[in-house]
Amino acid sequence: MTLEQALRRLLRDTNLAAEQTGPLAWRISARRPERQRDTTGVSGGKASQAPPVADGLPAEIIVTATKRADNYQTAALSAQIVTGLDLLPSGAAPGTSAVAALSDAMITSNIGPGRNRSFLRGVGDSPFNGSTQATVAVELGEGRITFNAPDPDLRLVDVERIELLKGPQGPLHGTGALGGVYRIVPASPRTDVFQGEAALAFEGLSGGGTGVTGSAMANLPLKQDRLALRVVGYASREPGWIDTDAPSGRNSNASRTRGARLALHWSFAPDWSAELSGLVQLLHVADSQYANGSGSVYHRVGAIAEPHDNDIHNGQLTIRGDIAGAKLVSVTSWTVHEVDSTLDASEAAPLFGVSGPLRFEDDRTYHVFNQEVRLSGGDRLRWLAGVSYLSATTRLLAEVQPVTGSPSVVGDLNETNAELAAFADLSMSLGHGWRVDAGARLFRASSDDERRDGGAPRARNIRHTGTIPNFALSWQPNARQFYFLHYASAFRPAGLTPFGPTAQAEFESDELKSFEAGTRLRSADGHMSLNATAYFANWNHIQSDYLLPNGLIGTRNSGTGRIYGIEAQAGWNSRHWHLEAGVDVQHARLESPEPGLAMPTDNSLPVVPKAKAHFTWHRTLILGPGQLSLGGRLNWIGASRLSLDPALNRKIAPHSRLDLDASYELGAWTLDAAVSNALGSHADTFGYGNPFSLALAPQRTPMRPRGIRIGIRKKFP
Repeated sequence: MTLEQALRRLLRDTNLAAEQTGPLAWRISARRPERQRDTTGVSGGKASQAPPVADGLPAEIIVTATKRADNYQTAALSAQIVTGLDLLPSGAAPGTSAVAALSDAMITSNIGPGRNRSFLRGVGDSPFNGSTQATVAVELGEGRITFNAPDPDLRLVDVERIELLKGPQGPLHGTGALGGVYRIVPASPRTDVFQGEAALAFEGLSGGGTGVTGSAMANLPLKQDRLALRVVGYASREPGWIDTDAPSGRNSNASRTRGARLALHWSFAPDWSAELSGLVQLLHVADSQYANGSGSVYHRVGAIAEPHDNDIHNGQLTIRGDIAGAKLVSVTSWTVHEVDSTLDASEAAPLFGVSGPLRFEDDRTYHVFNQEVRLSGGDRLRWLAGVSYLSATTRLLAEVQPVTGSPSVVGDLNETNAELAAFADLSMSLGHGWRVDAGARLFRASSDDERRDGGAPRARNIRHTGTIPNFALSWQPNARQFYFLHYASAFRPAGLTPFGPTAQAEFESDELKSFEAGTRLRSADGHMSLNATAYFANWNHIQSDYLLPNGLIGTRNSGTGRIYGIEAQAGWNSRHWHLEAGVDVQHARLESPEPGLAMPTDNSLPVVPKAKAHFTWHRTLILGPGQLSLGGRLNWIGASRLSLDPALNRKIAPHSRLDLDASYELGAWTLDAAVSNALGSHADTFGYGNPFSLALAPQRTPMRPRGIRIGIRKKFP
């Protein structure tokens, strides 16, 4: 008899249930109603819809982006959990934009799939994809997969959950992460049961094209309780809706995505396991999704198509074990990320000494290696200690190519960033519900950059040693109330910009320090909840990208900024109803520019809106032999500004979007339908698309037209 079988037999006649949360980890909780959806597989589980358990409180939600398993209800930081079932209304293979739609704290630049930048908690530096390290760290499982690349837009198929940590996370996650962490937690292989799932969806856009998406998962136990393989595959052809004068023509911005992920889990000894995983995703977008000129809101003037490729490969080895009661985790992660873009630079051709149509080619290759070893343990006195090494290299080559004549190199950069760090965190109970957390990260960061401008190369080598502290104080007077104070910071290294005058090629490091105070409240019957957080951040020497006269993108330090705001979320749950409303209101401003720079007329930090809010409803009911689910979400995004550059200080007006969804679950089969942008809004969501013509005429990224999607999903066995 296996450990799982023995435990389930012991609890069979009680009102308890045992859930395996990891290879050697279990959680015991009150038994859920029989009709609760399965929380494994492609669709995951929806925490917001879980009914109250026997004691009137919601089921326990675990956050692991804190480097150990923490109960979300008593974690002294701002976090949000998005499960696979939360993402179901977004299609068979949703991406980062689907997560941003579910979070009031997250915003994306909406340049297009594979080109977007993500921002959390008001930490917005620039709409452009320059050479600065991203303010949001993207992690897959236990490994960091990006450094200064645009968001890879990984498709969220067969994920257990998404964890968003809001605010700087430098003490545990290293350089960057000024705005927070976006962590994807894939479902792990199970050694005890065969599982499978397949999904297929068709979509059409009003006035646009049609598309199809498919995904499949198979979990294969190779040796009972010892060895298992989990394989995931997906492919999509997403419709376009922008019409251009280029050869790509009507609905030019269609995209194609193909991806696969596999994980092999081996429990090779009692309390020890290893998991080897690999991922590949190939994303190709035929053209940009911005519009310009007059006439149709979905039309762009221009004779050159602007395709984009974002291809990512990742491999990871994670080893977990027990050493004298302490939990050991070793993570080795290697990522190769290729991003290639084409833009129409014809408007700027005279500035490059040519005439006529001009194509700009920007090819970048990123390598990220991450090794981390950590130990954790304790109960009343909980501790965590570890060491990590991160190496991130960037190879950039940019050329302009006239119709006749040879291409000219306009940017050539080799960049290597590395960080060697030791970190520790201590959490101690003070009694009477009080707990204090304190930690720090001691790091040695290095930047070795070489830039070629056609003449003598320009090199810069920087070494920086520092300490990033973390402190939190929390109080839980009872199981329904929790209050916390939290301080943290994060740091980004200095570097070289690949474009612009050689004398202005350098930019210095920046640092963000943040304070927050929050509460999580639950009613006695478990039906109502309220989460609220007030936050303040000071951001010194903000690194931001700016537009050069010829349309290329430079990087500089813009000044000192401050961010403060409040976010709140209230929810009501019953067995068949879920209602939720939330808002994040923030004041993100450049308070003082760097010497020699002018203060913009509107000094709002770029891209991030002044407010973002949502209202969600969901209803489930038994209909015949199956269960019908109906829901909808209304999102509202407030006004924002495009850039800190005074010449591009353009306003993006507030806009809203309504999405509706329905599904019918009958045994192993699920039929679903959804209407996105149900009101057919044409609002501008982002005022940028091409830097070479941006200064000459307004650009806009209209909201994706109304779409109708139908799909079918089947679980096996």
